[in-house]
Amino acid sequence: MSETVEFIEQGIQAGEQAFIGYMEREPVAMVRFKLSTQGIYFFRLSVIPERQGARGQGLAKVLLAKLEQFA
Repeated sequence: MSETVEFIEQGIQAGEQAFIGYMEREPVAMVRFKLSTQGIYFFRLSVIPERQGARGQGLAKVLLAKLEQFA
């Protein structure tokens, strides 16, 4: 992933929101999204590969379910 912290901060300042998934108090997954009058648009769903055991645990499914509930 090529986003920097600054890039994400700029997105949040522009109205983007995010849900972050944690394992043992460490952020390991994220979905970024933006709400509009036409609906919801999500544009980054990721689980970091560097974190041992993070992938294959259903974190992306949980984040998408939370996003659906939020919308």
